[in-house]
Amino acid sequence: SNVYKNELRQRYTNLGKDLSDKRVLNAIIEGDLKEISKQIEQLDKDIKNVNKVLHQIAVKELNDVAEKCNKPVNTTEKSIQWNYLHDIKLDSTYGYMAANDKQI
Repeated sequence: SNVYKNELRQRYTNLGKDLSDKRVLNAIIEGDLKEISKQIEQLDKDIKNVNKVLHQIAVKELNDVAEKCNKPVNTTEKSIQWNYLHDIKLDSTYGYMAANDKQI
């Protein structure tokens, strides 16, 4: 009977310790998740900012190219007008300017 009570008491103590350990672990995990969540939000903001900048750069580059195409180029005193049949566009997949489907 005494052995049984001691055994029971020991098991309760162990259960209490396990529960306490789990609570501590859960608190740590929750803190980590909150921190990760904050970092992801910040990354998301950074990515959006980078995309804005890249978009502005791409637009400027395209405007520069379009401007150059509309200006006569002087070579050996002859006026050459660049004539592109298709729109000049930035091919974002391959990262080069495509005019008439040629790499320029």
